[in-house]
Amino acid sequence: MRNFLLNNKQSRWLISVIGLLVLVCELANAEEARKVYLPLTFFAEARTLQTSACLQVTEHTYQDRQWWERATLSTKTPEESFKGVIAAIRKKDHQSLLDLSHPTLGRDPELFDRQANALFQQFEKVQLVSVSRSFTFDGIAVFFAKFNLEGRSFFVPLSFAVDTSGGYKFLPYRTEIVTYTLVNDWFNSPWGPTETESPSYCTEKIIKKFTHKISLIALQKPNDKADASVLFLSGMPIINGKSLKGIVKQVMYAIETMKSTDLSKVKGIDDFLKHLSLEGANRLKDWFATATQPERDRYKSELVDIEPFYVFDARPLVIIYGKTKNSVQSMHFTANENNELLWTNSSHITVMDKVFKSGYLYDAALLDKPFSEIKIKN
Repeated sequence: MRNFLLNNKQSRWLISVIGLLVLVCELANAEEARKVYLPLTFFAEARTLQTSACLQVTEHTYQDRQWWERATLSTKTPEESFKGVIAAIRKKDHQSLLDLSHPTLGRDPELFDRQANALFQQFEKVQLVSVSRSFTFDGIAVFFAKFNLEGRSFFVPLSFAVDTSGGYKFLPYRTEIVTYTLVNDWFNSPWGPTETESPSYCTEKIIKKFTHKISLIALQKPNDKADASVLFLSGMPIINGKSLKGIVKQVMYAIETMKSTDLSKVKGIDDFLKHLSLEGANRLKDWFATATQPERDRYKSELVDIEPFYVFDARPLVIIYGKTKNSVQSMHFTANENNELLWTNSSHITVMDKVFKSGYLYDAALLDKPFSEIKIKN
């Protein structure tokens, strides 16, 4: 009978080999995390524009692009939650998927059942190819999973949110959190990972030039330790009576020209529409054709009343804030081929309206000293 007992030298060698193998496995499954700055995406009617406003989030990259198949991870991590959800979907385990879903954001009976059944059916046909990137911000984790269906590849975001226990729970249906939309729009933009191997980020050099920063989402316990996103902007006040230069001068010229147009005349509407982007101009022209004179007068009076007081330069997007008799309004402008600023998206709502026309950024516009509390202090 062979002697399988090892001497001390052989034992040390075997322990070293095992240790090396463990290290190799850990490196293969290693996750790298870093702060990144994503340029905001602006959907300007027929165009998609990369703005110079930037959102700070944490990006996680994975060397092993099928890490969820092999990794044994610590509890309460987004990765462990992802792994559990994929296993539940593959097994068509309705109860396990429900238990893994967020108790307040992911368990609406009708919505959950509908989405769970759709996921079970879809996973019969698609192959999960890789997950090389995820993002965490504002108590949210988003994994951009790459799937294959009959030779066609596509990305699907699978999202999780922190619950009261501090763990990450699945969001089986779409969340309306504004920063989630901003990250998803960047990922699927022409300069994002969906379309290019070298996605665009804002550089540290650019970040240092910004004048304002703000968190769009209020983090509350237990989310206060989560990665809070930060929006970086460049802005300045519009001071009446001062000499106007650069982008402020362009903004004021565009607004004052629109305000001076006589909309009571047929030619007036045509002159006014020259300062709007195409879709907004066409919709306003159609409305004007059927509007009564009192309705036209009200529309004009709201525009005439506005007094611009602040501008954010996120070119090719420019955002102005103006005061009226009853409120504070914001308007979006983009430049045409002649570098003339046009009022853009005047007739429909995008995620940028949630960013600039509501929430904490809009609240900052209402201060006695507008935006003073979000100004970066040198």
